[in-house]
Amino acid sequence: MTKRFYKSTVIGLVLGTCLLQAATSYADEYPQAPEGYILIEQEALYLFIEEPDASFLEALSAYNDGNLDSAANEIHQGATFMRMYAGSLSEADTQKRVREQSHKLDVLAAKVLLGEVKDAKELKRAFAKADHVLARAFTDDSKDSITEKAERSAVNSAKYVGSRLEKASQWTGKKLEQGVDATVKAVNKVGKESKLVGKEVADWWKGLDKGVKNLERDVEEQN
Repeated sequence: MTKRFYKSTVIGLVLGTCLLQAATSYADEYPQAPEGYILIEQEALYLFIEEPDASFLEALSAYNDGNLDSAANEIHQGATFMRMYAGSLSEADTQKRVREQSHKLDVLAAKVLLGEVKDAKELKRAFAKADHVLARAFTDDSKDSITEKAERSAVNSAKYVGSRLEKASQWTGKKLEQGVDATVKAVNKVGKESKLVGKEVADWWKGLDKGVKNLERDVEEQN
């Protein structure tokens, strides 16, 4: 299985992107990040659309192989990505929810390292919850702020939400409802040169919002 070196390369790339942006004329648009956090453009985060689930999958594989140290490290890495995502959200409440969930992952990682997690189902429940929290946060943060200028960014956020919904449903063992699945597929087909229509983008967010609400039930019902 190919190992990812996010701590030295990918995370460094994200930080570098932020520093570069901060040095441009856009710098004045960025508020001061709270101590211990960084602010990241959602455009940059889209480069890592597979996270935190790439880390979660590595964690599950390591756990099943009995490599608890590696599993714990991967869970911590997933939590780190969540904290980075929190920095890209504009609403304090959504930021708080994502950070709280990242803390729960850190606690889970500590339990894994101590051998206190006896069943992989506990990991799957936590990973599904993390994906759902991210999907909810990005939906709440983006669905009501779609303007002509922000449509491309809204589509990138919608793709990220769609990815989290797909991954969360996989962790729960359930499938996305047909209408929600169709919305996710429609969003994923949008390319950089695609012409965007405001109403169409808004309709996508309605479908994603429905998916987030439906998925909450599945996440809570996990055994």
